[in-house]
Amino acid sequence: MRASEDFGVFGWAAKSAMLCLGPGEEHPALHQPDYDFPKDLIPVGARIFDRIARDLLY
Repeated sequence: MRASEDFGVFGWAAKSAMLCLGPGEEHPALHQPDYDFPKDLIPVGARIFDRIARDLLY
């Protein structure tokens, strides 16, 4: 995993979870000059967040 966030701080105040969605190790990392956002990840991310929201609401 290439994510490098200081996300743990949020967990001090409330329950938290971190989700990293990316094209995989075979593609350039975010913030690299040759990074090209794979638009086919948008529906995947939308379905994931839809499921999370539904699980929390019901």
